[in-house]
Amino acid sequence: MDTKIDSFASKDLMCVDMESTVIELIKILATVNFTAVPVLDSSGKCFGIVSATDIFTLIYSEPNFQSVRAWEICSHSVIYVDANITAAQACKVMRENNIHHLIIGDENAPTGIISTMDIVDKLHRSKLLDKSTKSVA
Repeated sequence: MDTKIDSFASKDLMCVDMESTVIELIKILATVNFTAVPVLDSSGKCFGIVSATDIFTLIYSEPNFQSVRAWEICSHSVIYVDANITAAQACKVMRENNIHHLIIGDENAPTGIISTMDIVDKLHRSKLLDKSTKSVA
């Protein structure tokens, strides 16, 4: 796929503070319908990323999960990419790093997020569009 990720990545980036509780994270993820959010430190830099999987794992393993903070469960190995890379390049980065989310921008200025599902959805939509165009011709 030669489509630039900027054309379909989530640009309404919702970030959370490092001190956000797991309950706050759950509410945010449910509200914005994302599967991960960047975690920012007190200076606004990206400290990590917390995913729904991180939260599920915590809930399963920690009976008192309500008081756990975002900084305690987020992944610190965040990978940043430029908005102009292609979906194929994003897939390669995700596969090589065994991750499902990439932050667009850098640690000082995250501007978006892209997930494997964003790419799958874009690919699916383009295939449906191809089929409907062919049936009209």
